[in-house]
Amino acid sequence: MPIVKVEWAAGRSEDTKQKIAEAITDIMTENTGMNKKDMIVIFEDIPRKDLYIGRKCLG
Repeated sequence: MPIVKVEWAAGRSEDTKQKIAEAITDIMTENTGMNKKDMIVIFEDIPRKDLYIGRKCLG
């Protein structure tokens, strides 16, 4: 079973996560011939206070 892990700043809605998971699943299965039920998508919401771009904290 393939696993795709998405690490991003916390704050996305469940609806957004659902749409992203569906899109990732569709792309993976369309391009590999895998079954959709075998695809795993994991979201890791990282607190914005723990993310920096360059020297600037996102929190």
